Amino acid sequence: FDRRHAEALWRAYDGLYGTTCSFERGWQLSGGNPLLLRSAHAGRAEAEGPGVDMVARLDSLQLELAGVLALSEVRLDLGALADSWKRPALARDALDALVRMMAVEVFDAGMCALHGGFRRAVLTRQTPEVRRALQRALVDALPGLVPDPVARVREIHRLLLALRDYQDAATFLLSHGADLVRQGAAGELQRGLEAIPPERRSTEVRFAHAGALVRQLRTDAAYDELDRLAREEGGDADVQLALANAALRTGRLNIARRCAQCMHELPELDASLRLRATIDLASVLTEQGEAERARALLVEAERHGVDSAHDRGVLALCTAQTLLQEARFAEALDPVRQARAYLTDSPQWPQAPAAAALMSALVRRHLGDLTQAESDLAVAEAALAAQEDRLTRSWLRAVRARLSFARGDRVRAKQELRAVIRQHAEGGNVLSELWMGLALAEELGRESHWIDRARRRAQKLGLVQLLARMETLSSSLGDEGVLQVEGQGHRLRWGSQTVELRRRPVLRRLFFALYTLAGSRMGKEELAETIWERRYNPRSDDNNLWTNVARLRRALGAFPVEIVSDDGGYRMVVPQGLGLDDRSELSQNN
Repeated sequence: FDRRHAEALWRAYDGLYGTTCSFERGWQLSGGNPLLLRSAHAGRAEAEGPGVDMVARLDSLQLELAGVLALSEVRLDLGALADSWKRPALARDALDALVRMMAVEVFDAGMCALHGGFRRAVLTRQTPEVRRALQRALVDALPGLVPDPVARVREIHRLLLALRDYQDAATFLLSHGADLVRQGAAGELQRGLEAIPPERRSTEVRFAHAGALVRQLRTDAAYDELDRLAREEGGDADVQLALANAALRTGRLNIARRCAQCMHELPELDASLRLRATIDLASVLTEQGEAERARALLVEAERHGVDSAHDRGVLALCTAQTLLQEARFAEALDPVRQARAYLTDSPQWPQAPAAAALMSALVRRHLGDLTQAESDLAVAEAALAAQEDRLTRSWLRAVRARLSFARGDRVRAKQELRAVIRQHAEGGNVLSELWMGLALAEELGRESHWIDRARRRAQKLGLVQLLARMETLSSSLGDEGVLQVEGQGHRLRWGSQTVELRRRPVLRRLFFALYTLAGSRMGKEELAETIWERRYNPRSDDNNLWTNVARLRRALGAFPVEIVSDDGGYRMVVPQGLGLDDRSELSQNN
């Protein structure tokens, strides 16, 4: 019963038998099962635990099947459970009896589970030997009892871990790893691998775990695991190539290039591994400013032994990426089209169609074709709707933010892109963090403190192509000068002019509120809450706001920013081409 009906029955018991314990206690013990509710009202559940008296009356087969259901954390197919048991006809009768006793609940599509009120009582009756035997039987039977493939893998893996069969658990999970990724359950794979005790993890488990970490944006941790494996396993090609990829993502270009080049030059390397080595090497060369050489490698790879549509699509996608990083958007369009044509269905890389659609959306956005870009984005969103792959989903968020910038929704787009940048930074995904930071600066149309910090990092890491794009951005800002905004010092500088706001808290909060959302309207209600930290009162606040906006305008004087009235609120206008040296993370509380 639901809570309302269970409480009505409890009140009826009170009328018939007198008041005993509280309904809250009865609800806690019974979970709404009417028989357990009556037992709790009579006081038997308090003494013995819910369902103990009923479980004691079960015959051996009923207890065995109840034990299987008690050990399962997922719902099982009732009919299939009976058919899978040693004596199907008797098992069916036993399960029917358990259903009539309300010990087993039956749900849609014939799925069933043991009622929570009976679980503890059933498990208490099991000896360790009986429990292990039932767990083993459940492992064998589960493939036919749970239709959902992800839930089935999770439950079998959990039971094998409970049996301490770590090798079987690892073998089973690894054999289904590609299926989990294909089903969008990359996070499930990662959690399953991490559930295996570290001292019991084989080389294969550690390698798969590193791959799962990359997909979940924990790139630094993946690199550390792969680095240890490479030292232990020596020249294993899979490990070396995975290390090259993780090193590239974390900004260790020299390590990435050395690993990829060594693998690329191995004469005995098989075709699929050679293709991976070529792509990793081309990616490193592009970052180091050698994009033409990178594309020559990709052309050579396609010319020699690339047969599958998947391989051709990946090469086309990589070629498009090299052109994108050089801002050659029109030239990137053809390889993007080829990639989408080849990667319509890719068992080796389930996210490939979405990745190709996202790159197409980005290229179209730069070419001004927003209608097609929106269409490409919708394709990617549909493909990733059920995916746990945080890496690809983060790219989806970044592309969506860039299209929002193009539509004029700058505030939301800026917040979204900053959130993605933080996500990559926290996981050690250095290259993505820096390239997305550049994208944010390009979309805002002004330079910020980010450029100086990022330039120093890019120089240290040898990111030649990123540095070239930074220089292009800086030179495009013109000679209008740089406005310095010092959030910690509460100081503004423009050339030789300085405005001190430290001792003017109202003007300081007003400036930073408008500055943080530059280009967007802020209503009087929002401004009043920000400045005075209370609800807007038109009688007093309208005049105060008008007065303080006028004071701020006078304080800014010849500064190249303007505060304009906008539909009952105010908006800060920052000229296109103005350099902004934003020296701190700003908030409306500054």
